[in-house]
Amino acid sequence: MKGLRLILLVTILSVVSAAPAAEPAAGRQLQELQGTLAALQARLDALVKQGDAARQSEIDALRRLLAEADRRIGALETEPPAPATTAAAAAPPAGGVTAAAAAAGADDPAALAGDRPAGPDPTTPSLDWYGSLRVRAGVASNGQAEIADRFSRLGLSGRVPLADGYAFFGQLELGVNVVNQNPEIISGGDSGGAYGEGSQAVKSRIGRVGVETPFGTFTWGKQYSPYYDVAGLTDMFFTFGSEASGTFGSGDGGIPGTGRSEKAFQYRHRIGPVHVGAQVQNRARTDENVSYADTYGFMAGLDVTPSFTVAAAFNKVRDGVDKPEPNQPKKGDQAFIVGGRWTRGPFQVAADYAATLNHEVDDEGIFFNGRGVELYSQYDLGSKWSFAGGFNYLWTVAGHPGEYRLLYGLGDVTFHFSPALDINAEIKIEGSRATDGSSLRRSVLAWGVNYYF
Repeated sequence: MKGLRLILLVTILSVVSAAPAAEPAAGRQLQELQGTLAALQARLDALVKQGDAARQSEIDALRRLLAEADRRIGALETEPPAPATTAAAAAPPAGGVTAAAAAAGADDPAALAGDRPAGPDPTTPSLDWYGSLRVRAGVASNGQAEIADRFSRLGLSGRVPLADGYAFFGQLELGVNVVNQNPEIISGGDSGGAYGEGSQAVKSRIGRVGVETPFGTFTWGKQYSPYYDVAGLTDMFFTFGSEASGTFGSGDGGIPGTGRSEKAFQYRHRIGPVHVGAQVQNRARTDENVSYADTYGFMAGLDVTPSFTVAAAFNKVRDGVDKPEPNQPKKGDQAFIVGGRWTRGPFQVAADYAATLNHEVDDEGIFFNGRGVELYSQYDLGSKWSFAGGFNYLWTVAGHPGEYRLLYGLGDVTFHFSPALDINAEIKIEGSRATDGSSLRRSVLAWGVNYYF
């Protein structure tokens, strides 16, 4: 989803900046721009249905950008057209298709033809394919090098209107790892798959169905948790990060319910600036299974202003055991997180703080009580360049033996080659320690591409 904000932002800016060129053929080209905006809105709506609630503030910002672009085009409509200077200037784009509409993946023939559609019909079933290929190369400070996949994925989402204000929807997303199934130096908090899927070329990421209603959205299946709605505010780096928030733990966080929760029932709702979520997991993994809610969690967030969002979440495991197998929950597992994001023009900063009990695991496989802080900041230089920096810091509390900690700084530069292609370089400077006090990991320089489709 990081690509969603960048792709649409670049595309919208390119559409609006092209408006003065419409003067030689104002009517036709303004219609094309309006058609492009409608196609972008349809694409945004489809992506919203994918359910990445952690990005709600960014989605709202994108909607404001679309509204501003539409306002500026409306102002251009009222201006008298300038006289055409050349026949070439008055010619429509080759094939009648705007590059922005094609990049946005518009499926509406009217939008592609440059007509002025009224927008997506809310009574029509929709089906949307999406995906990305993400390949990285990396070199560690000891000279070790590797090429690895970084959570490439293929997804399908669909929506069927049921009645006024009601709709059924579903989503399937698979992780595709065909580059290197066992990376050693290019790693982060999210493994990309559930426990035991590390060596598989195809992994399960999301599989859910749901119902939209006027009083909230209900979903069932494997899906991002309400806890991640908060932790996701800082999970924005291309290659590393998301290790101090308590989100993923072993695997993808599906067992404790803080990451992509398995066998989960969820409820989410937004009323103005307030957004809430709740989750329970029902399963049969241990002898401590509890009826109706083997885990439960909830979150609440507030958009204090259009540019400042704060949120908090709590998650508790009820069916844990003292000595869990790799695919079982730990007894006493709890996690709490609070975070926020602030944006101002091209700059944004996000931070979170997590406090966990029996949730994190050290380098010797021992569960511990932990505290974690994550920071992410980004500055966009025009529409082509983005610079980011931050850190992850996870430490032990309550008498855990040894000196285990995760601590590293991150720096990131991205060139947005096109709305569908990001070229990125990222450095991780390590200060992590193993339980025995030795250096735990090497610093790494990684670079690669994200191709969205």
